[in-house]
Amino acid sequence: MWQDESTGEIFQDAAQVTVDRLVPLHELHRSGGFLWPPAKRLLFANTAEDPDLTYIVSRDVAEARKDLDPTGWMPERSEKACEYLSRWVRVKRHWGLTMDEAETAFVRTHLLECDGGKALVKASPIIGYEDLLNSISIRFLRLWKEIGSDQPETGPESAPDENGPDATVARQD
Repeated sequence: MWQDESTGEIFQDAAQVTVDRLVPLHELHRSGGFLWPPAKRLLFANTAEDPDLTYIVSRDVAEARKDLDPTGWMPERSEKACEYLSRWVRVKRHWGLTMDEAETAFVRTHLLECDGGKALVKASPIIGYEDLLNSISIRFLRLWKEIGSDQPETGPESAPDENGPDATVARQD
């Protein structure tokens, strides 16, 4: 016997339920997982020991939920919403994933309604989308610096001519 964790519905047949990832793989990618090495992505996708990573839902619920974050899908049972959002934030925080502005606002608003805001305090802080962009910029600059000799020339010799980008600049050595 299995119980859908989002609806509370009981199923006798295992074929009617599935073990779903709380944070879908596509959402993982959008939240910074694309920066991970393959081994870490595999670990996230295949870790069964962490009860926050997966949950049992009916196949219908899994199909409706697809790869959506909480702004696009929430459990039908309101009493399960707080638990779902708390787990969502724990997973994102534990794995160093980000939340975009809409997702962050939605989660904060709904967690404030849970246990007088105690769930929000437990769930915070989380990396924001802007932090991810800064991290990508920093990594890009470090990589660019490592490349070294392939860096584009800077200075007056490489500056575009005032006549436009297609004008040739004669270098005088």
